[in-house]
Amino acid sequence: MMTTKIILAVSLAAVLAMIVAFPIIADAITDIKKTEVKIKKGEISKLRFQLEDKIPVQPFGGYAILTDADPVTAIAITSHTGFYDSEKQRAPTETPIIDFDGPAALCAAEDSGCGAEWHVHVVEPDADERCATGLKVGELTWTDPSDRLNVAGKNLIARGIALGVNSYVEALGSDGERDFDTGSVPGTSGIAFDLTPIFTDPEDPTTLEAVCIGPLAEDSD
Repeated sequence: MMTTKIILAVSLAAVLAMIVAFPIIADAITDIKKTEVKIKKGEISKLRFQLEDKIPVQPFGGYAILTDADPVTAIAITSHTGFYDSEKQRAPTETPIIDFDGPAALCAAEDSGCGAEWHVHVVEPDADERCATGLKVGELTWTDPSDRLNVAGKNLIARGIALGVNSYVEALGSDGERDFDTGSVPGTSGIAFDLTPIFTDPEDPTTLEAVCIGPLAEDSD
């Protein structure tokens, strides 16, 4: 099944800011050819995104399905050099540009940590009219909710993602371990997305305000 793709389109100011904050500026993420979701014993036993092309080496985005949780959450497989928000990534080796209340950090451009390792999140999107999709990244899991992730060729395959309400460490906030809801029946339509940061001052990466799921609204006209 062909799926929706959210195409990255950033302003010159946003690009300049990303160059300061992130060592890699990725091309738009590869589209999805097929999404496969298998459910067994209260968990997603297999979530597979088969891509149209080879898996991007260092993108700034990922692939997701939406759940029937209320409010809706997303289960995402993602990669983003320079933004440390998962236990599966290499930790920062330099003092972060931003050290969030939780374990997440925005890393310095010269940092050899904050790797591009693919990992899995449960994501709680928040509304933001500055984003073309109307959505930004809200809170997300620091704990990887999958038992195993295979990345090879054109396929990203995550296994063992529990459905329903489960406790994970949050990445951004200071609550530590708390509940995230993946619902009971996840969607089967995959979404390919890029991530676009919003800065108060495009020349100062410490002023990061939000990260859009998709492009900025001003760049989608």
